[in-house]
Amino acid sequence: MQAWIRAHPDAALSRFCNRGRWDSMTLRGREAIGGFFLTGDAEAVRLWPPGPAGYGLEFDAHPAAVMRADPVNLSPSADKLILNQIRFPDLMPEDAAALVETIDQSVATTGAGLHRGGSGHWYLTLGEAPDSRWWSPAEVEGRHVLEFMPRGPGCARLNALITEIQMLLHDHPINQRRAEEGLLAINSVWPWGWSSPPVMSTSPDLQARLLSTDVYTQGLEQLATAPAAADADELAVVASMPGEDSGDFFARLEREWAASLFEDLRRGRISGATIAVTDGDCVTISRLDLLKFWRRGARS
Repeated sequence: MQAWIRAHPDAALSRFCNRGRWDSMTLRGREAIGGFFLTGDAEAVRLWPPGPAGYGLEFDAHPAAVMRADPVNLSPSADKLILNQIRFPDLMPEDAAALVETIDQSVATTGAGLHRGGSGHWYLTLGEAPDSRWWSPAEVEGRHVLEFMPRGPGCARLNALITEIQMLLHDHPINQRRAEEGLLAINSVWPWGWSSPPVMSTSPDLQARLLSTDVYTQGLEQLATAPAAADADELAVVASMPGEDSGDFFARLEREWAASLFEDLRRGRISGATIAVTDGDCVTISRLDLLKFWRRGARS
């Protein structure tokens, strides 16, 4: 990041990084970070889980139980089974559609369903939500999946469905082609983001106006009983797209977020702004920070 800033000293993103205040967050994943900034609650993703919030926005429906079912790769390492996330840039839309259709046709015989939203997210619908804690793929990535599998009432059926899906994906032609292309096989889905009980009993109280194209945060805004106050700080939650060139990412960040936020801040339309990147770092700038004439080195 420092190299990009040195090459673009007059960019709004560079001014953000040099004049703003950097912090590290323990939250991982765009849903957790977006939910925190939107509601001010670090447990937002558990109070208003991504499954029902996103599905309700994308399909305008509220089934009895719905969860995210992200395509993942499970790879053996020593005596462990490690989860690797499959990034959307590495999964062609037509391949995703074909895989979802294959899985949906199979699990439909059990009363379940797999659905792909316009965002590209996959959702698994069931008759009943498991009464169990869940972990997001961002929390489990690189770790032994057996330590994070759902356990408790209602989980036996879910785990049986996951096993069935793994068998379907094992020799799927798309995975055979991916192997030839040197890409990770999509050999499982990771269930997460359901609500227990399935009906969320409260509505989020929005603490900020959020600039984000993420389906989950848009779903939270839809669930809210009232919009954020007009004078709330404007917050941009952004995530680098894995596999995207770092220079392209920073250019996109500048084009889509930083320039307009910096101008709004300079003109007094907003009192402060935060740009959060899903690797856990965020930079916050206020109008007072604009008065700083020195420049601080940004994080790499």
